[in-house]
Amino acid sequence: MTDYAASHGGPIGDLAAAVANVMADVPYVLQTGRNDHQRYSYASDADLIGALQPAMARHGLALMVTGVEVLEAASIGKT
Repeated sequence: MTDYAASHGGPIGDLAAAVANVMADVPYVLQTGRNDHQRYSYASDADLIGALQPAMARHGLALMVTGVEVLEAASIGKT
């Protein structure tokens, strides 16, 4: 149990402790995605899941994707 969980307790403290432990286990995610048009690398969803899932499972966390909504760039920020 981390210091945060020990001092705050309860479900939120336990969750914060588990997230902190995952962050300690996975300090960096390799960026294998590439945007050639704007010339930058990024961590793809596969990179993130591959790096995070084992550490999350070790600390009792799960990742569940529930859906993605794609908006056209022209509609973002307009009401």
